[in-house]
Amino acid sequence: MKKMTAIVIMLLILLSAAPASAEPRYDLRVELEKQVLSFPDQKPYIDTLGLRSYLPLKVVADALGIDVQWDASNNTAIVKGNEREVRMELGAKTIMVKGKEQELNGRAEIAGNRLMVPADFFSKGMGYDMYWDYGTRLVIIF
Repeated sequence: MKKMTAIVIMLLILLSAAPASAEPRYDLRVELEKQVLSFPDQKPYIDTLGLRSYLPLKVVADALGIDVQWDASNNTAIVKGNEREVRMELGAKTIMVKGKEQELNGRAEIAGNRLMVPADFFSKGMGYDMYWDYGTRLVIIF
């Protein structure tokens, strides 16, 4: 019984010592039409806890020729292009595409005054194909 109690105490100590969050990795690259995008301020990143890639919505949308508007009263981005209109609320894990809800693999969040969206926003929401190369940390949108 003492051995079991000691094991439980050790596990509790280890769990409480684990960091609540991990620093994001900024060594992520994004490629469109065989050109690597540059980011003037907020860089794309990998959330190391959830292993999700996040991209600055406006920068990538501009490179794709997609219009982005911000509805401040509802904290919602309205994205129009590629014959679609997509709405994504800050903090939401879902988007509205052609009136239907789609779930993404992460939530929209703000970093460096930019709305960051999970990389799959562009495939599930805007209808582009996407490829993720884990070894080189490269997101390719085509």
